[in-house]
Amino acid sequence: KTSASFEVYEYSRGEYIKREYGMEFKALGNVIKTNNLDYDFIRSGYPISLDVIVSNSTPNKYSSFSDDMFTIPQRAYVLYPEFEYEYSCGLYTTLMYENNKLSLIPNENGDNTHFIPINAPDGKYSLILRLDDIWTPCGCVNLNLILEIDINGSIYDDWYRN
Repeated sequence: KTSASFEVYEYSRGEYIKREYGMEFKALGNVIKTNNLDYDFIRSGYPISLDVIVSNSTPNKYSSFSDDMFTIPQRAYVLYPEFEYEYSCGLYTTLMYENNKLSLIPNENGDNTHFIPINAPDGKYSLILRLDDIWTPCGCVNLNLILEIDINGSIYDDWYRN
């Protein structure tokens, strides 16, 4: 469910008026190549970083939610193809909320990156982002986002010269 709506009867000027509230939530993700090479693709073995922005809009027939009527995602994480998109301890990365966006939590080196496995095949490398538990007055909203990166070659192609 990526949207929420509910009805409230509000007392105004001596009568109850039915008011409908509604909100649609969207996530926009951006994969950031951190190798500083000017390619339209990335090679396996290089690190990537993520920026995810959660936005909301109000469909025309509804009144808009106020900011205190919903929460930011309470759980946000990335699932990886090398782990068969499994949600198990150590096989996913939690996202942190900072400066109105979600990004990878810094690793032991202090970088907020994920290294694409050196043996990742050429083609699409797909990440699944899960944004769970956006609470509203009418329940919980969850978002899934799939981000794809083009892989072409490996880091060795940039290091090895004939």
